[in-house]
Amino acid sequence: MATVGAMFPGPMLKGILVGLGIMLLLMLIPIVDFVGIPFGPFIGAYYGMASIRASTGEAFPPGPPTSAQIGAFAIKGAVFGGILGLSVSLILVVVGASLMATIDLSGRFILLLWLAVVVFTMYTATMAALGATYSQIRAARAEPAEEPA
Repeated sequence: MATVGAMFPGPMLKGILVGLGIMLLLMLIPIVDFVGIPFGPFIGAYYGMASIRASTGEAFPPGPPTSAQIGAFAIKGAVFGGILGLSVSLILVVVGASLMATIDLSGRFILLLWLAVVVFTMYTATMAALGATYSQIRAARAEPAEEPA
């Protein structure tokens, strides 16, 4: 039986939790939630991937990223976005099941509830993959800081 540490290495779990925390924080702040909810997965994944990079000490060679590097960034971003989307899906399924258990909903509302769970999960995974990929590309394009002489 696999442990949580084997499935999610420490930096990846930390990055996912950072992304979920930022999404939750942006959702809870009044006025900001109008922008925070739609862009929360992108922003959360951007900073979540940055925390992974900081934890692992990943460095990029100087110069613009090559197409092979960008492809690797896209794969890492898709994995990160998929895991973040899965975790959001688990949260939404628990919320949806509790709503069905506590409120008497008609068939139409039950269908709309689960359709919203699927759509929001796919949206979160897609935006998180884009945010994680953009975070890596941006870090690779950043010029290294020059050391003082």
